[in-house]
Formats: sequence, structure tokens, C-alpha cells
Amino acid sequence: YQKNARAISFYQREGFIIQCEGLDEATGEKEYTMLWKRK
Repeated sequence: YQKNARAISFYQREGFIIQCEGLDEATGEKEYTMLWKRK
């Protein structure tokens, strides 16, 4: 989820990029779809 800044930082450090932003309708939380490509 967007509010989990620690997890987002970890994934970005590992090379993931935020592809799009959405809303989890079950919880009402904002979320990111992230993408990782092997180098």
C-alpha cells in the first residue's frame, strides 16, 4: 500500500519502479502497482 513507505523504499532500492497507482476496493487503501525488469 502507498502508506507503507518502508516497503516502497525497499522495492525502489531493489530496482522496482511504480507503474501505476490504484485503490484496493476491499480495504479502501491506495496502492501501487510496481514493475521490475531483470537487467
